[in-house]
Amino acid sequence: MTINLVETKTKLFFNSKLKTISKNNFKKKSLIVNICVFCVFMLFVCSILYYRYHNKPYKKNEVDDIKVRKYLLDKMRKFNKNEIKSDLITNLPVYSNDYN
Repeated sequence: MTINLVETKTKLFFNSKLKTISKNNFKKKSLIVNICVFCVFMLFVCSILYYRYHNKPYKKNEVDDIKVRKYLLDKMRKFNKNEIKSDLITNLPVYSNDYN
């Protein structure tokens, strides 16, 4: 027989209280960690958005893009006009043969 210096009910009471305190501490620590991770994530997203907002192309590049688009549209229109004029796929002259 072993000697118990603490009663069984007292031992169970302290064990249950220690478990609840441990759970509460774990919840508090996990909440703090989650808040920190969320803050880091938001800081990362905000920094990316800030970087992208402040590094937009200048108006000069937009003007160049408009010029390039106009040039391409003019070329396509000219090509389309040439296609309408000729029924052939290529612009080769028609070969006429006396034997046909």
